Amino acid sequence: DSVNKAAAVLKKFKLFSASLICMAGNVMDGTEEFPRLHQWLWSGADRIIIHAPVDQEKLSGLGLKNGVCIPVGSDERFWRSAKCKVSDTLQPVVSVGADRDRDYQTLFLAAARLPQLKFIVCCGQKNVEGLNIPDNVEIKINVSALETREILSKAVMIILPLSETYRASGQLSMLDAMLMGKPVIISKTRGVTDPYGLKDEKNVLLAPAGDPESLIK
Repeated sequence: DSVNKAAAVLKKFKLFSASLICMAGNVMDGTEEFPRLHQWLWSGADRIIIHAPVDQEKLSGLGLKNGVCIPVGSDERFWRSAKCKVSDTLQPVVSVGADRDRDYQTLFLAAARLPQLKFIVCCGQKNVEGLNIPDNVEIKINVSALETREILSKAVMIILPLSETYRASGQLSMLDAMLMGKPVIISKTRGVTDPYGLKDEKNVLLAPAGDPESLIK
């Protein structure tokens, strides 16, 4: 998003004339207290591709009509080519994702009360810094797509805990897991439910954000 905004500034100052199409993961980037600055910046783009209606609303609130909402897609051939593996050993509950909206604290609180289950979390180092990690949780840092696919193939279930930050988040991990035919529990946040019209117990299992009790149930 920082590259998008830098390009928009250059376009505003007429330093290039080509059409500018930006793909923005987050329109405001947590700095909603500067709406006029965002309006000025994003007005430099001819089109802004965003991934959730909630970001479309942000652009509309700035008086901009250059936003186009296109939900994230995934590589169907890559994820469906993996053979799901059934083992006599305990199949893990897996969680993946390294963006800042992951709420692994909530997941760990639930995992601590489910010692009979094994959890694997694939994330970034910053996602788990300062958190109490239960003994039944294995952390894997910065794993590749191939390794992630291998881990997902062995999972009994995927849990994607998210904070409600009113931006697109968790979409790609959810789609990857669904393409592999895995049951998914995901936090009910606008950035993931709105783009796909997800229905609880039909497409996925939706859990209130920040609620470990709902994950345990």
